[in-house]
Amino acid sequence: MKRTEWYVRRSILRCGGLPASSFVVMAALVAGCAPREIRTDYAASTGRVGVASLHGTGLLAEAFRRAGHEVTFTNRLSSGLDKADIVVWFPDDYGCLSDQEARYVRDWLRNHPAGTWIYVRRDYQAVTEYVEQILTQTNNPRQYWHFRAWHLLEHQRRRSAHISCTNLGNTWFDVDRLPVAEKVVRLSGDPRWLRGVQVDKTDLWLGEKIHVKYPLDSASAGELPSEQGLRAGASRKPSDRENNASGGGPQSNRVARVLLGTEYGPFVVRFDSILPTTGKLILVANGSFLLNYGLTNPENEKLAMALIDECQTGHKVVIVRTDPPEAKLRSGEQEAGDDTPWYLTWPLVLILAHAGWWGSALLLGRFPIFGQPARDAGNVQPNIGQHVDALGELLAQARDDQYCRTILEEYQQPKASVSGLARVMRRNIKRI
Repeated sequence: MKRTEWYVRRSILRCGGLPASSFVVMAALVAGCAPREIRTDYAASTGRVGVASLHGTGLLAEAFRRAGHEVTFTNRLSSGLDKADIVVWFPDDYGCLSDQEARYVRDWLRNHPAGTWIYVRRDYQAVTEYVEQILTQTNNPRQYWHFRAWHLLEHQRRRSAHISCTNLGNTWFDVDRLPVAEKVVRLSGDPRWLRGVQVDKTDLWLGEKIHVKYPLDSASAGELPSEQGLRAGASRKPSDRENNASGGGPQSNRVARVLLGTEYGPFVVRFDSILPTTGKLILVANGSFLLNYGLTNPENEKLAMALIDECQTGHKVVIVRTDPPEAKLRSGEQEAGDDTPWYLTWPLVLILAHAGWWGSALLLGRFPIFGQPARDAGNVQPNIGQHVDALGELLAQARDDQYCRTILEEYQQPKASVSGLARVMRRNIKRI
């Protein structure tokens, strides 16, 4: 079965059947529709986009649910994650962890001793492989080549802006960028991860070399290539400054275990605390086996399930997708860990202040009199029935049937005029 056909079928089956419109959109991809209908939203989670996007997380969320977890989604790092047991973070950022983000992750791990934080780095795109799969099924391959070239150039532009990744705030690992992403052909690591996996049928790509800053356990150091083992071997001890930054004192320590290794270095690394005072951090080099397109590969799915098995403790899972720093600057979004109320964020605080000032000026100018307004007599509509009722009340006060009949006869005379009726009423009022 073609990979694209498998993607459509797997997307529908995994979500228990989607609306007919979603099936039409995804089936159109296989038939060779316009490239604009190929969704590439990174880490899209909810709705049809979460399943239809090549880089979506809809299938991963469904896998967590099948494992018995409750899954929710968010798009920012905030205090709302305090209720989560497991956080799966997909930042749309090719760069390093900022100091604020690293501090937020450390604080979350310190406050959740039994929690798991999964950090999935961004360096992956599935458009190239997907387009190559559908080129044989379209009558207009040129538009797909343009679509592929644009995404590939954008991917290379963003990743080339961050050749290496190292800073004091990130006390767990450093990253060196490879010139291009390489196809993984050899896997090593925890036997539980490799059990039943046909390595030659996996579809994993690695564009970064991850250098772990903390000591690796003996098994992990022996499974890595010599360069990686020497750089991140057990002989490497973290400094007191790094230990203090990681949340412990000079006597505290952490150990890292490579759960999945490749010929280019670690792919999945778990950071454990020797003392059970903080949660565990799991670093994933990229989402090539966690995002929708990668999960259409059965061998990749086995690796994803192995990752889910690492999260045995906890029930509430939150999948977080955050924007790149340049998008945050354009939108004025809050930084990680900043709990400033939404109505005090820029530029909303300025908009609300202007709206309050102009609204007050409008109220004072348009409604200068407060309280119950006086009745506007000019707007009262004439009603002859009220005049007739008033005349009847006046005649009733006379208590003279003969007089009342006389008045009514005069009122009903054909030649009666308004002035004559007024004289009758004045005479009646004087009599009363």
